[in-house]
Amino acid sequence: MEVSRKPRPFFDVLDSSACERYSKNMSKRTLFILFALLALVFGSVIYAAPQGQAENRRPDFVPGEIIVQFKGDETPFQVVAAARGQEAQTVQAFQQRPDVVYAELNYIVEALGSNDTYYNNQWALNNIGQTIVNGFGTSIGSGTADADVDWEEAWSGYSAALFSNVVIAIVDSGIDETHPDLNDKLVAGYDFVEGDNNPHDIYGHGTHVAGTAAAETNNGMGIAGVAFPASVKIMPVRVLNGDGFGSTANVALGIRWAADNGAKVINLSLGRKIDSTTLRNAVNYAWNMGAVLAAAAGNDGGGVKYYPASYPNVMSVAATDYNDKTASFSNFNSAVDVSAPGVNVFSTFPTYDFTIGTTYGRSKNYDVGSGTSMSTPHVAGLAALLFAQDSARNNTTVRNIIESTADDRGAAGWDKYYGWGRINAFNALRR
Repeated sequence: MEVSRKPRPFFDVLDSSACERYSKNMSKRTLFILFALLALVFGSVIYAAPQGQAENRRPDFVPGEIIVQFKGDETPFQVVAAARGQEAQTVQAFQQRPDVVYAELNYIVEALGSNDTYYNNQWALNNIGQTIVNGFGTSIGSGTADADVDWEEAWSGYSAALFSNVVIAIVDSGIDETHPDLNDKLVAGYDFVEGDNNPHDIYGHGTHVAGTAAAETNNGMGIAGVAFPASVKIMPVRVLNGDGFGSTANVALGIRWAADNGAKVINLSLGRKIDSTTLRNAVNYAWNMGAVLAAAAGNDGGGVKYYPASYPNVMSVAATDYNDKTASFSNFNSAVDVSAPGVNVFSTFPTYDFTIGTTYGRSKNYDVGSGTSMSTPHVAGLAALLFAQDSARNNTTVRNIIESTADDRGAAGWDKYYGWGRINAFNALRR
């Protein structure tokens, strides 16, 4: 969503009004915050609500909770109750205890888009200079030919039958398990908001991200996913509630669960500006388990760093538009690794009423979204393709291929706006 007021949420919230503002005025910063702050009610929340709509009432951490890791504890951390208004003091008290490794606030994290029917709408995959329309069907200009990830060349050049099984975890607001463009690609997931095995998407953000990464392709309906082989599966891990909010604790648990259950790629279209030991440890755990993690760089349109995107073991993804320019809302800093399309990205939405749809006018089934949240699943989908192409590859190799084959669109070599460049799927698969 487009947000004109600061500070903006960590990651893009898939917001229709933001897209509309972006389309009407390219000079304004579009904060299509696709990632919902997990749950204001639960500590460190990650959310996907439009930035600025609740700045005065949204806490920075979950009231009445802190996170503690005890020495010798078999669990990575525990969420400990604290008196409301005394959370910071309680953290300090635990930090002084000899049996404690670390203690911190439970911070709030926020969520910062063939023959498939709508393939021609997917300029991010195949940009032929077509007319670009926003979520309200209004033309906002024309794209630039080849300002895309060269997906058409990759898809037509490689047989899907040659790819092996790989799982992408979408750690987000859940996924619509009934969506006809997603249902056959889903594997079992988990809901850390409700604590059950039904990661149903009420907010809508996770479903949109999942479609971009790996929607069913060449099935005569809907859209194509970056990870087009049927052998690439999607694991829904719900850490954001129906309003797009979630806690650091739940995000960390979701990352660990995904890694423990076989995800080779973890998509994190969410985050916040404050570093967290709990989140960093979870990221390092998943990386050491062999996963590639991709996260949104943030939608402030400035140099602020977000987490988990800015951790060394995460690929921080900035956003480009349909003319291969840095999106006005995209953050830029020394942590950016690569960039990918993030403006008016056409993808799946739930087939039923969902929060983003009713609040921001997004359509059921399919519609556009903008933000670094939408850029991130392009990178996650490409990482899955590389693992599926060669199962012997490790996460270091996959990450290096993505970075080294990107199209340089800024200063020669790495720069803070594009990282190593806008990703190129065809070049990557030729490595």
